[in-house]
Amino acid sequence: MLNSRIVLQCLSCIDVQTLRSCFNAAFKNYYTPIQLSREQFADKLITEAIDLKLSFGIFDEDELVGFILNGIDITGSQKVAYNTATGILPEYRGYRLSYLLLEHSILQLKQAGVTKIILEVIEQNIPAKKVYERVGFIVTRKLNSYIGKPVLQEPQPIEIETLASPDWELIRKNCEWKPSWQYSTNCIKRAQSNYTLQVARSENQPVAYCISNFSTGMVAHFGCGDIDSKEKYLSALFRQVNGINNTQYTYVDNVDTNALYANTFLLSIGLTRFFTSCEMELVF
Repeated sequence: MLNSRIVLQCLSCIDVQTLRSCFNAAFKNYYTPIQLSREQFADKLITEAIDLKLSFGIFDEDELVGFILNGIDITGSQKVAYNTATGILPEYRGYRLSYLLLEHSILQLKQAGVTKIILEVIEQNIPAKKVYERVGFIVTRKLNSYIGKPVLQEPQPIEIETLASPDWELIRKNCEWKPSWQYSTNCIKRAQSNYTLQVARSENQPVAYCISNFSTGMVAHFGCGDIDSKEKYLSALFRQVNGINNTQYTYVDNVDTNALYANTFLLSIGLTRFFTSCEMELVF
């Protein structure tokens, strides 16, 4: 019997490359396949503040066959966990192992003083969403993700400055939506070497910004003040993202569906919404 061989334990003693191999195998045929290199997986652990002592694996005897990776952070006065990934190897699905793993994780996080857990699940992944709802998670908002090669306005003489470090007050004022966990202020700070923050200026005042990874084409988030011709300034910033390699795609993840201008702008420049996620929370 499979259940007689199953063991649940934290991941602090597991070899990181074994964990990466299991991660890649679990997400190989996902809705959007994910395959992380050694460097990318190491970045994920650091950027998302993944605590392997509070992340958990499910083992068939000595073989890791599933996992929950939890990032831990302090938000205000709350100790918050972010379920950055839950995965089960394909041959072990259908045995309710993800449910067992989730229940175990919730219990351990409670005991560690966590008061809220956040996660994201792709909207069409109904089985996973039902599992989360069964243990008490509720949907708090929906997030759109986009991909494509932007078709931008013709270049105009706009002053663009690359900042040595992010201007968090500018971002707070001009971001139309609260960024999701992996693009939050704390995560961007931890991965600052991977990102470039640029601002567009009008009459020497910053009016729009974009935080992006030029090497991958990923836009972490962007925003613009309440001004005329927003498209002009944002187009100039997005042109910078794609300027190094015109053949690569531009990606924008986790834009709140209520951020009407941001979603409209991304569609207007030719990006395609390729999935919507549900952000879910469990508060103790």
